Amino acid sequence: MTWVVACREMFCATAMSDIQVTLEYPDGRKIYVDALRKVHALHPRIAIPCSGSVRLALGVISALRSELIARLDERLFEEP
Repeated sequence: MTWVVACREMFCATAMSDIQVTLEYPDGRKIYVDALRKVHALHPRIAIPCSGSVRLALGVISALRSELIARLDERLFEEP
């Protein structure tokens, strides 16, 4: 089970999670390994927490890092 906790504060946000990965084998065995960061900083003002499929999550994070961040307009962070 993955857990991610996040909260928004007045001038910042905080996020934390576990680091455990579940390895499932064809014979039904499960091994738990503390091995994965699940909250990733994409930009000084953007972080993304992940859970579920490690391969999918890391692929999405990689795509966001290479495609979104390069085109990010800093005006998005201004007061509305």
